[in-house]
Amino acid sequence: YTQYSASTVPTSSNASFTSSLVSISPSPSTVTVTTGVRSIAGSSASVTSGVLTISPSITTVSPSLCSTCSVMIQVLRVQSISYAASRVYGDTPVAPTVVFINASGTVISGVTYSISLLGNSGTYTDSSTLNVGTYTSTVGTISSSSYRLSTTSNASGTLTITPRALLVSSTAANKTYDGSTSATITVGSPSNYVGSQTLTITAAGLFSNSNVGTGKSVAVTYSLADGSNGGLASNYTLADATVIANITAKTITASFVATNKTYDGSSAATVSGSSSGVVSGDTVGFNYSSATFSSKDVGDAKTVSVAGISLTGSSASNYLLSATTASTTANISAKSVTVSYSAADKTYDGNSTASVTASVSGLISGESISVSNTSSNFSDKNVGSGKAVTVSGISISGSGSSNYSLSNTSATTTAGISAKSLTATFTTTSKTYDGLVAASVTGSSSDIVTGDVVNISHTSASFDSANAGTRTVSISGISLSGSGASNYTLANSTASSSGTINKAALTMTASSVAKLLTESDPTLSAYYSGFVNGESASVLSAISITRATGENAGTYAITPSATAANYTINAVNGTLTIEPAGKLLVTIGSGTYEYGSSASITATSARYLSTSNFY
Repeated sequence: YTQYSASTVPTSSNASFTSSLVSISPSPSTVTVTTGVRSIAGSSASVTSGVLTISPSITTVSPSLCSTCSVMIQVLRVQSISYAASRVYGDTPVAPTVVFINASGTVISGVTYSISLLGNSGTYTDSSTLNVGTYTSTVGTISSSSYRLSTTSNASGTLTITPRALLVSSTAANKTYDGSTSATITVGSPSNYVGSQTLTITAAGLFSNSNVGTGKSVAVTYSLADGSNGGLASNYTLADATVIANITAKTITASFVATNKTYDGSSAATVSGSSSGVVSGDTVGFNYSSATFSSKDVGDAKTVSVAGISLTGSSASNYLLSATTASTTANISAKSVTVSYSAADKTYDGNSTASVTASVSGLISGESISVSNTSSNFSDKNVGSGKAVTVSGISISGSGSSNYSLSNTSATTTAGISAKSLTATFTTTSKTYDGLVAASVTGSSSDIVTGDVVNISHTSASFDSANAGTRTVSISGISLSGSGASNYTLANSTASSSGTINKAALTMTASSVAKLLTESDPTLSAYYSGFVNGESASVLSAISITRATGENAGTYAITPSATAANYTINAVNGTLTIEPAGKLLVTIGSGTYEYGSSASITATSARYLSTSNFY
């Protein structure tokens, strides 16, 4: 309490003394006096429990009215300021409850007052558009027509303005599957803005998952931004919501890539499917019931038809195919084949040409092609086993050959050339009888290839008899020689031939003799030239030597004759000379002399017939 005397009202207590009056501002509604109660300035006064109540209120107290007493003016102060509860932005403000107490701490009720409050950042005026926030209120200025009110107070109150929850009806658009959970939200217009305020509202929607389905939940998240007419996003809230929408399957077109292949006799194709419409990261496979080339044959950019296309994979249910067939192109390249050869062994024929048979590896089962070559030759023409045979100029032709490519145009194999059987034949050279069976033969064979150097030899060739005539000749020890001999084998080591032994020319010359007229004929004889192999006249038969008849002196022919199997006898006549009387007859020995050499003549006898014997 503050006690004022008539003469001592401190101005600091907002009291002034004028014309003997104590003026107190703001006007107190009650005063407490220590003694006595009386009417003041025509107002009624009463004391209850020591409290002087003046009614109606007075604004001045005259000291003269209470000159013998002290007047105690009760000054009240604010104990607390409180608000009933937090308030939603835009709602009508409710004044706070202010509790006053006096100096003794007693709560004084019924105080009529006006107050200005200081907030967090200065004096504010509470209204329905007070922005969302928490405000700590303290006493700014306070006055009352009934009480002296102190501005000194530690009391404070907290006013909380909460955001206004907007009421919005939003929808989510149905969509075609795109692999994401994002949804397009159409935001309705809020029905409970404060006044004409508006906000900018954006919304993000997420399906519960990205897969196709109907009646799918979409979670809507709102974002608020300041709008027009004083609309601040901080003064509002918009709760996330859940709406319903559909995701329909995405229609995609399957495209296929066909793998180039090597000809395999079928039109089957290997393809792999894909679609540019498949969302990245999705697992979608493309099955098909058939994939076939337009034909089985080799070609470039051949049409491949794919049928019975279907989808598989964990993401397949999110897609629909625009078509179940497709086409693409690919190549069928020729299948490589290798031609190998087997060569037939052959008998030597004087050339290197080989007879070969082709076989083809790599052909599709059931197919065949024609194979030809320009040459097939042994390494040389000569006899040998395991000889290399080279086949050149290999080519393929015929129906279906265009589906194959030849990996080789030459090949090698081996084969043998065996010796050619050679039958030796012989020609016998006719000979003149020589008393021997030895024959001179010349070998030959029609089996010898023209140009080959092959000599046919033998160890013996004998007539079946030494006698003249057409004889059989036996040849043995036949062998071959010469540069080409190794390419032949003899079919015979013996042979027979026919040959002629001509009779030998034998000259049978009658020896010329002489005698005297009176003598008897000497023994007539002949000598021979031409006997062979030591033979003599003993081989002759029917030997005859005769002379012409007559005994008179003169000459008489001596005629020899004989027969022989092996000789042709050339009979040469001799002369018998009958010498007349009166002649000396000298006989010389016979002899054979080589032409051009000197002869040694020896007289063997000498006779003389005297003529006196005849007269």
